[in-house]
Amino acid sequence: MMIRKSRAYGKPSAGIAYFGLLAIFNGCLLACDDQGEDLNTFDLSVDMSVRNDADMEQPSLDLTISADQGEQSGNMQAGDMAGTELAVNQICEVYTTSLEAYTLSEHRLPEASGLAFSQISAHSLWSHNDSGDQTRVFALSDQGQVLGEMVIDDQSQDLEDIDVARCPHLDRSCLWLGDVGDNQAHRDYLSLYIFPEPPTGLTFDPINKHLLTTGGDVLKISFRLEDGPADIEALSVHHEGQSVWLFEKIQGQASRVWQLQLSASELEQAYQSSEYRLQARLVTEFQAPGIPVEHGQKITATDLSPQGDHLLVRVYTGIYEYDFTRPYAFDELPTTEPNLVLLGPLSEPQGEALSYGWQGRGIWSISESQQAVQDLHYLGCESD
Repeated sequence: MMIRKSRAYGKPSAGIAYFGLLAIFNGCLLACDDQGEDLNTFDLSVDMSVRNDADMEQPSLDLTISADQGEQSGNMQAGDMAGTELAVNQICEVYTTSLEAYTLSEHRLPEASGLAFSQISAHSLWSHNDSGDQTRVFALSDQGQVLGEMVIDDQSQDLEDIDVARCPHLDRSCLWLGDVGDNQAHRDYLSLYIFPEPPTGLTFDPINKHLLTTGGDVLKISFRLEDGPADIEALSVHHEGQSVWLFEKIQGQASRVWQLQLSASELEQAYQSSEYRLQARLVTEFQAPGIPVEHGQKITATDLSPQGDHLLVRVYTGIYEYDFTRPYAFDELPTTEPNLVLLGPLSEPQGEALSYGWQGRGIWSISESQQAVQDLHYLGCESD
């Protein structure tokens, strides 16, 4: 029998949290070097060599879905399927002052680097590890149970973020997995894996699928950044799957933002040719929020609200929310003052993942944790 543990943390005062965070940074508990690369990495070997994807044959991908045996979450039923309507907004006007915590049932996400709430199940999320793991994602219940995993049989370099949005090639919800990490800023091309989101909380039947170019549902898109390589750890996707925005992780100067537009003509060329590469266009740059200490303003995660009029930005020293005057108004970032949602939190010493909740309600987050099973956190609305 799985034992679930949940608890609530009170939000500390700004002053206490500020000095607590300073202590963390001064003590180097974030384990980041001068380039922002993690020191406490997986034991698995990581190929960080320069790879020109244009010189490589497009791989054939098998998407294998496997279920963990054992107790399924009691609130995960077939009736939870809510279709694929993505543009529902239930954004909190004011967030609560307490942080709920749900301990993961297994230690399978020691380098949790991305988090996305399902768009077809009201009680599940998706997450993945940083570089060094397989190219796979994990399904989690909103109570912390690891429900299963999906493995893509392709070698990724540095998975950094995940989102859920409509598929660009299918009329349904897709997972968008970003192989975009580049700590040394030397990658010529970055990649996205886009594949249908399956229902969770139900039995996972093993299936095999291939790239769309060979008749399957998994799509891999490779692209370059305008102005050359940069370290990327955060991405957000237009809810209709029309564009992807990528955010630079940098300290001491403005963070750049790129937009990868997925037009029908470009997608068609990507389908037809394994050597076709798109380009993400530089659209703006802005000063990232956070406490101006070493690594304190490095962007590690972002998420858009379902209607695109709010943007969560996570840095190592806190979580912030930007309110746009119109959907997807990224040009407003340089002149918009973000709202502080939460400093730290201190319970997440290396937080690199966050997501809005079901239909935009509340915020979910998780930290890396090498030594022990970590907590999945939830920050709800004051009115709940």
